[in-house]
Amino acid sequence: MQTMRACVFHGKDKIAVQEVPRPKAGVGEAVIRITLTTICGTDLHILRGE
Repeated sequence: MQTMRACVFHGKDKIAVQEVPRPKAGVGEAVIRITLTTICGTDLHILRGE
């Protein structure tokens, strides 16, 4: 099984980088590789449970 690293949200103030199974695309779907991302203020509110 192929794996990938992903940020996994486990609840308020709990986020971790973990190895997870790599998803497979179904009919009419696509899997894309994210090479760069950012965090915005809304992301921080969600992380804090606000």
